[in-house]
Amino acid sequence: MFLSHTAELRDFPKGMSYVAAAERAVSAAGYVIVDMADFPAVDQVPAQLCADRVRGCSVYVGVLGTRYGSPVRDMPEVSYTELEFGTATEAGLDRLVFVLDTGADDTGIPVSRLIDQEFGSRQDAFRGRVRDSGLVTGSFANPAGLGQLVERSLRDLAERRRAAGGVSRRGPGPPIVGGGCPAGAGRVPAAG
Repeated sequence: MFLSHTAELRDFPKGMSYVAAAERAVSAAGYVIVDMADFPAVDQVPAQLCADRVRGCSVYVGVLGTRYGSPVRDMPEVSYTELEFGTATEAGLDRLVFVLDTGADDTGIPVSRLIDQEFGSRQDAFRGRVRDSGLVTGSFANPAGLGQLVERSLRDLAERRRAAGGVSRRGPGPPIVGGGCPAGAGRVPAAG
């Protein structure tokens, strides 16, 4: 299961970040996490490594905030988060996308980290494309709410796959019970 997000969602809120809540939910639902933060040092073009890792999974979980993220070194017209979403779409992965509720009174993220001065318009456009892609997205305003949405969505996906005889959008395959990626492709986060 590929977990896509930007850095501020890993950093905030202090104590239990959005990403930490999503990781706990993913683990509780029985999936193995692949996250860009865990990529090894390799002699490979960054965009290709990222795309290969996404394609190696059967599920994409996107946690989208208000920041666009780092532009891809060899494809500066897109961020890693947008590249990951595009790759998952092209590969036919099941995509579960959760979007920060920008109208919430308190998201636990400092305003200075919410506002993307440099790439804010790109992120607005990306969020719009995700909304217009035909996906049903979940909206969250706090880590606990995000965790509940992620776990419920992953369990629902696993149940739909079981009911379909283990078939995902990618075609026939084993039902996802013990992990969303090939063995060794991801990690199980430490409890904490």
